Amino acid sequence: MSQKLPLVLALVISLASCSPFSSGPSEDEVEQALGIQIHDNQCVTAQGKPGYMCTFLTDGNNWSITRRLIKTDNGWQPVAGN
Repeated sequence: MSQKLPLVLALVISLASCSPFSSGPSEDEVEQALGIQIHDNQCVTAQGKPGYMCTFLTDGNNWSITRRLIKTDNGWQPVAGN
């Protein structure tokens, strides 16, 4: 049992870092913040700045866009200039 404990802890930590456990904006929240429909949303913690950097494809024309979003009292908001 004691040998399995580190493996179990590693698994729990690994699962906690997966996107379903992330506190970053969901695809629906990015759509609402930007007012456009998107898909393939991936958000990571912004380096040296508050919020998350989200990269996604726009529906229709499949433009790849990266925007920084921050959480406010009014929900997720895009930041001008990233």
